[in-house]
Parts: sequence; C-alpha cells; structure tokens
Amino acid sequence: MEWVKFGDSASVHAANAKHGISDSRISNIGPDVGASLPPFWTYSHETLPSRSTPWTNVSLLTNVWTGVTPAIIQHDINNYKTDSLRESWWSNIWYQKYGRKMFDVHVQSPIGPVAISGYDAASRRQWWSAEDWKGGARNETRFWWRYEDVCGGTEQEVFRDKKGPWYLPSNH
Repeated sequence: MEWVKFGDSASVHAANAKHGISDSRISNIGPDVGASLPPFWTYSHETLPSRSTPWTNVSLLTNVWTGVTPAIIQHDINNYKTDSLRESWWSNIWYQKYGRKMFDVHVQSPIGPVAISGYDAASRRQWWSAEDWKGGARNETRFWWRYEDVCGGTEQEVFRDKKGPWYLPSNH
C-alpha cells in the first residue's frame, strides 16, 4: 500500500519502484471515484484547494500490486504493536490537512443524496441519509447529541490543527 497521485507519473513510478514492480497496474483512477464530484468541491467557496482539483491530483492509498484504491481502511489495533501506521496514514489522507474546514462546509451544506449511481435516468439510484441533522448524532432513543457531546476532546487527534475544540459554526 502506497500513497499515489494517479495523475503524477513520478508518484506512480516511485510507488512501483519501492515494491520492485516493473509492470505497473496503477493506471486509471477507479471509475466510481473519477465520476464523483472533485475532492474539494463545495457549495460554498471556502478557503480550500481549488474546487476543480481532480481526484488524480490528490494522494490516495493504493494497493500497488492491484492498482486498487480501497474505499475504507480498517486498523485492528490488536494486530499492531504500536499505533504508528494508523497515526502516519491518518496524516497522509488527502483531506486531513483541511479536515476542520471541510467538516464546517459539510455541516453547512444543503441536504441531498449521499450517493447517486447509474448513467441515465432509467438506471439512476439515489441513497439518502436517514438523518437530516448535521454536526452530531442520535442515540437509540432518537435524542440528538451535539458533536461536542459525542466527540468533544478528540479534536487534536481528528483534525491535528491545534485549533482546539470544534463547535457548530455560528451561521448554521
């Protein structure tokens, strides 16, 4: 597994060379990722990298042997002697540097489908969140807990920006 920018041939070459791979399987970004909105696209024009930055210009953790970029990464802490891999990978995830701002933008964005598939009207499917509220979570009794009640105190681990607690934006 290596961090690869699919649009940067030097990044692809370095990842292959590190593992002694001469016949690269890293070619095109997955069609599901490539067809989705760009990584920094937002409804607002927040201070992030350009809204039009393509997925091929952000580093994605990729299996260099298969060329596949996993959708999720699970770290079973019981199988690691230290947290070092989990710690270092978290810092390398493409959105981590902008995590706090992106969370603010997400909380303020309009309600819409979380995913859409299909290439025409006949095959299109939409998935919607069961929850319209943002910036927290509901418990089993449907009581709404604000972010700071659920995740308060974890901001340094999550955002790693030394800006302290996260609060629901005042214009929400």
